[in-house]
Order: sequence, then C-alpha cells, then structure tokens
Amino acid sequence: MISHDQLIHAIEQETVLTHGVDFLVAHPLGKDGKQCGDAYLFRWINKEVPQPDIELMKTRYHECHCDTFAQKVAREKRDFLLAQTDWTQNPDVPALVKEKFTAYRQALRDLTSQTGFPTSIDWPVSPQ
Repeated sequence: MISHDQLIHAIEQETVLTHGVDFLVAHPLGKDGKQCGDAYLFRWINKEVPQPDIELMKTRYHECHCDTFAQKVAREKRDFLLAQTDWTQNPDVPALVKEKFTAYRQALRDLTSQTGFPTSIDWPVSPQ
C-alpha cells in the first residue's frame, strides 16, 4: 500500500509540482479512521504539466523515492523536536538547563551523519 504522503512525495519529486496547489491526493479510510487502501490522485489542477500515470508514480516511489521520503520524515521529526526545545536556549534559562539541552539539540542536528540514517536512527533522549 502506498500512503497519502508517499504518493505526494513521488509526484512532487517526479514533476516538481506542489500538492495542494497543482494536484490533490486522497485515500480511502477504514471505520477506524486510518488509511485502508492505496492513495490516489483526486484532482489534477495544473494546466501546464500533463497528469502523470499514477501507477507509474507508485512504481517510481518504490524504485527511487523511498530513501528521500524516509529522509524527509526523519528531518521533519528532528525539526519538530528542535523547535520544541528552542526555549531552552533563551538568555534567561539557567545554565544547567541550557547545557543539557545544548547537547541534546546537537545530537538531533547530527542525526543525518549516523551510519543508518534514514532507516535506522538512534534518536537521542530528551533531558528531563
């Protein structure tokens, strides 16, 4: 099954267009509210670029874009975790707190240099 975000990623990588502006992707939902089948192209909005073959986009995702999607997801999570700790670097934060979080934040920034990135990531634990 190809997820909503995976299909969007494949189309954006292959066409350099933007979801929500140039095209819309949707997916079926089960009774539990979770995706229960392949994502599909709901609407092609762009008038200049021809609509791609979605089966080809699914194939291209699995052939070419799995790693770039995994990198994107990992970076989004890392950026979210960094943003949640931005406050720790303010001038009025005690030095001890700032030091603990400085090391944690640096470990987050260094994720992309880990040997297993993006498929096997050793996520640092946030200080308490």
